[in-house]
Amino acid sequence: FETEFTEKFSKYQGGKYAVCVTSGMVALYCALKTLGVKKDDEVIIPAFPQPPALSICYIGATPVFVDIEESSLCIDPQRIKDAITEKTKAIIIIHTHNTMSNMDEIIEISKKHKIPVIEDCCHAHGMKWKNIGAGYLGDIGVFSFESSKVMTCGEGGMITTNNKKIFDRLVAIKNMGNDSSGKN
Repeated sequence: FETEFTEKFSKYQGGKYAVCVTSGMVALYCALKTLGVKKDDEVIIPAFPQPPALSICYIGATPVFVDIEESSLCIDPQRIKDAITEKTKAIIIIHTHNTMSNMDEIIEISKKHKIPVIEDCCHAHGMKWKNIGAGYLGDIGVFSFESSKVMTCGEGGMITTNNKKIFDRLVAIKNMGNDSSGKN
């Protein structure tokens, strides 16, 4: 059932790969681990809302809070630029309140500085930016199916990507070092 669900979910969102996990928080944690974020690294996140900060702290990294745009309540791309340091290892954006972050500007920043983007799509099931589904615009997307979300099953999470190498690492992290075949 899990494989069927991941295939249908990735097709629904318009991307290639998806991995089921137990919650949105676990999805964020696995995304950070997959990207190699570690103790003393910095991760840029919007100052509103806060759930991703916990996953960053669980890794031992430092959340760097930046302001949001008044019009969208999503992270302000200009503030991302101002917050980047040599310790910045990832940017987490949050699509919230039926709006999406300005992905054109954010992807441009990501490419220029070679900093991966994690999309927190916990409230963005079915949303699209220029015909590309949320969760497949950045390097990794994370979804939650907790009872307050758009699509719910009580609890659960999903991690998405279009990158096969990232997908393979996500599967290995989820499966304690094993690939999807169960082999080490």
